[in-house]
Amino acid sequence: MIDKIIRFLFYCLFLITPLLMYKNTSELFEFNKMMFTYLIASLIFLSWIIKVATEKRFEFKRTMLDIPILIFVSSQILSWMFSIDKYTSFFGFYGRFNGGILSTLTYVFLFYAFVNIFDFKKINRLLKISLLSAFLVILWSLPGKFGYDLSCWVFLGELNNNCWVNQFNPSERLFSTLGQPNWLGAFLVINFFIALYFFFKNKTPELLSQKNIIYAGFLLLSFIVILFTKSRSSLLALVFGSLFFILLNLRSFKKTDFKKLFLN
Repeated sequence: MIDKIIRFLFYCLFLITPLLMYKNTSELFEFNKMMFTYLIASLIFLSWIIKVATEKRFEFKRTMLDIPILIFVSSQILSWMFSIDKYTSFFGFYGRFNGGILSTLTYVFLFYAFVNIFDFKKINRLLKISLLSAFLVILWSLPGKFGYDLSCWVFLGELNNNCWVNQFNPSERLFSTLGQPNWLGAFLVINFFIALYFFFKNKTPELLSQKNIIYAGFLLLSFIVILFTKSRSSLLALVFGSLFFILLNLRSFKKTDFKKLFLN
């Protein structure tokens, strides 16, 4: 039961976090996402404590990243201890509460909670939830490209781009609910490869199966929006990630599999 609650909280984290924004806070986008992340992490921590108390045992799975994570966290703790501004070093950039030791420890905790709760089947479900969130982010962003930003409609009741300054205009560079074009681009690149994984994971022999059409549509939409962000770092990540994907699968992808994919 506790495991289901923790998994549900992770589902909420992956689905809701990218969509959160609120105009009456110190920062429209990142601050609200961080507050929600801290809330979910706190609930997961509380649930994990209850799980340990009720089961009277503590299980902790080790990973190959344990030592690098330990080194990184240690460096962050030392940086905070010797910082001339301990408040900022602990809580992160003012107004956003991200980038300090608090957020770092939160991410590390969420990583280990994830590793210890999710099996492979549940991971696939979580990845699909991430794709759903990314799809909603894409739908929210596209009207802004044509001068009808939905955020302006929510904030001011006007279906236009007038709530943004010229240097921060979605018709020039999309940012959707992520707040920055580079952040939107990075988010969509991650989900692009998740969709690519499901596209080739589909065991239906026909290329144009219903599931593959859905994943192909998402791949096309996410690629278009990445272009609309004009984020060079995201485009480079997409190019190098695609090359790595091709090289990784080139040896295992047989000619017979290629014929089946396109000729059946």
